[in-house]
Amino acid sequence: MKMRCIGKYQLLGLLGRGGMGRVYKVLDLEQNSLMAMKVLRPSETMLDFLGVDELKRRFIYEAFIMKKLKHRHVADVFDVGEHKGLSYLVQEYLCLNLGLLIGESDRVEHSTRPLSPLKALDIASQVLDALSGFHESGLIHRDIKPENVMLSKSGEVKIIDFGLSRFLQDKEKTPPGMIVGSPYYAAPEQIDHPERADQRSDLYSAGVVLYRMVTGNMPDVNMPVISESPLLGQGWNIVLKKALAPDPGDRFPDAAVMNRHIKSLKLDWEKRRDQVCSLPGVNHQPVAGRVWQVRSKPVHAGKTDPAALGNLNTLMQPRAYVDNKFHRTDQGIEDHVTCLIWSSVVSLDPLNFEQAREYIRKLNEQGSLNELKSSWRLPTVDELMSLLGPRQSLEDFCGPDLWQLKDSSWLWSADSQTRTKNWIVDMDQGAVLAQDRMCRFHVLPVRLWR
Repeated sequence: MKMRCIGKYQLLGLLGRGGMGRVYKVLDLEQNSLMAMKVLRPSETMLDFLGVDELKRRFIYEAFIMKKLKHRHVADVFDVGEHKGLSYLVQEYLCLNLGLLIGESDRVEHSTRPLSPLKALDIASQVLDALSGFHESGLIHRDIKPENVMLSKSGEVKIIDFGLSRFLQDKEKTPPGMIVGSPYYAAPEQIDHPERADQRSDLYSAGVVLYRMVTGNMPDVNMPVISESPLLGQGWNIVLKKALAPDPGDRFPDAAVMNRHIKSLKLDWEKRRDQVCSLPGVNHQPVAGRVWQVRSKPVHAGKTDPAALGNLNTLMQPRAYVDNKFHRTDQGIEDHVTCLIWSSVVSLDPLNFEQAREYIRKLNEQGSLNELKSSWRLPTVDELMSLLGPRQSLEDFCGPDLWQLKDSSWLWSADSQTRTKNWIVDMDQGAVLAQDRMCRFHVLPVRLWR
């Protein structure tokens, strides 16, 4: 098969497409490193609005902005060029974005997976930290949405897609009828008058993202409040109503002020959780659920057949939970309910899928003199799901976490989706995601209890 290349970059697959162009996963043949390449291939609508020359100017301008910012929350740009008439920019390859994490589809109005309050607040705080840096440079992003919030393997936020960004001193006019931003996430004034958008427009978008993360829904434009929930405090509605105010003058004045309120919500939530968890007997409440026969044999569950993975609902989360009974031994962590033994340690570093299999092989070699220690393997999605519990009240956050995971919440499973993708489990929110085998995640070995 002939390699498809753009310059020194081998095209490995299409990652996404938008109005301005397409994004590919590429291999830098000189550095032998995985990267993402954005190629200018505008839609007919964008060509009609702006024309070829203006689109090329804006594309190069986007690369200039990303290089100029040099912010820890902006994806690094390594190369900008042109090949046989195709303009491109090359940036760091990041496997996860917030849209994938919450399960947002092309039908944005459909419900998504809510994140835990702490995870949502952490991501929102990082987004606002990024916006604070942009705005101090005089730049507004104008397209903050889950798809443009990338996550590194350590969970750090990286903002991408500056194709709609502009510096406030720029006087260029938007062609009549052209929408700047994404429906549902763009501020009202940005939709009606793109040139009037300022820093507070980005804060509105960040508010929509936060609302989406904690509720799984889009806010009601007339009353953007969260219904009473035992999981959240009253302060959430105060912050969200201000962030989502229709009038920019009623919003937070800048990203730093909004971020202080986000961090205050985090401290308040942790305080409420600790108070609940300190009550007698709370840490010993059994998980409400049932026991199922966990599947130990890997399966190939394609894009149209995720039900083959087992105990999952339509949002790819557990339909039921196990009341585990863990016991730590020299052999690992025994679960007397599922009859599984989990490794007491997770892989120190995130690994690609081939490295994950090699990690298991070496682990078994080390224990080859002991049959019980030489039967470690990658767990199935079903087995990983058996470790999870519900997260619907403060009490649900009181039980002991799996101590060996620490910050390693994304784990490889043995189940495949396609020839190049396997399913991973996000242990923080209890969700199943398909990921490229070249991506890097942690490994938690398992074996049957004999």
